[in-house]
Amino acid sequence: MRARGVGPGDRVLVALPDGGALAAVCLGVARAGAVTVLVNPDAPPDLLRYFVETATPSAACVAPAAREAWAGPGLVASLVVLDDDTFDEVVA
Repeated sequence: MRARGVGPGDRVLVALPDGGALAAVCLGVARAGAVTVLVNPDAPPDLLRYFVETATPSAACVAPAAREAWAGPGLVASLVVLDDDTFDEVVA
């Protein structure tokens, strides 16, 4: 997450299904000194927008299947779609 500009005091919205990737991303966020804001990846778009407006995250980490829901302009400053290419970068 540090490579994406996430640092101490930042909030990172994480919308991933339960599993090892979720745990690894949460650890990567903590390592960057940021706070994880967990969101149900299956939440309706209105609820996702509410979380973004309320938490004002500097970044979001989502599953590839959720790319479309998060691709709207101005939702977050940095959108990380967690796939094989970005996993190592996010957890480092």
